[in-house]
Amino acid sequence: MKRNNTKYTHVVGGDIYKHYGLFFWQECFFCNKEFRREAGYRFQMHVDRPWVYSCDECSSSKEDVNENVKKFKSKRPKAPAALPRKP
Repeated sequence: MKRNNTKYTHVVGGDIYKHYGLFFWQECFFCNKEFRREAGYRFQMHVDRPWVYSCDECSSSKEDVNENVKKFKSKRPKAPAALPRKP
């Protein structure tokens, strides 16, 4: 079962675990859809929420989750370089 979601997502990293949610909707980090009663993966956050989820359609294995996270991190804009000071 899936539905659209409009929440803002954050950057992730850390350990990956297999997840099967029965009662609560979990938002997929990659497709921004919510899922329940389906297999998926959860991984650690280092910002606001303790867990981030990925549905089985976006990532069918732990290696796929790692690849998707690396792709997402490479798409993020990098911080601008510091401007040189004027003497």
